[in-house]
Amino acid sequence: MENFIEKAVKNMLRTEQSTTYKNIGPRMLHAIMGIADESGELTNIMLQATYYNKPVDIPHYKDELGDLLWYFCLAIEDIARTENKTPEEVANEILSINQAKLKVRYPDKYSNENALHRDLKTEQDAVDSAAKT
Repeated sequence: MENFIEKAVKNMLRTEQSTTYKNIGPRMLHAIMGIADESGELTNIMLQATYYNKPVDIPHYKDELGDLLWYFCLAIEDIARTENKTPEEVANEILSINQAKLKVRYPDKYSNENALHRDLKTEQDAVDSAAKT
């Protein structure tokens, strides 16, 4: 009888073998992993401020935001190369997509009610529509 670890490894190998990475380039992977890492560093700044009453070190905060921006630009540039567009065009498209989604979510302005009771289908339709333009 297989033990838990043997079953887990067998399942992992089955899943891993069925996964392809042909749609993920090294720059995209670098950008997304960097964004996740820098987001964690920003989260730690907030953790320290929230739970340990440590003042937010604004220069450190800006430094981490700068790192996050660097990775964001790497992602934008990767998409721009893939789609044969300029980084500016891609950044504007990203902004348009986000604005379309948020306009559906918050037609007038932010509200807790709208944040809690989202119409995900309508939001996705807005995203899809904005992405086509």
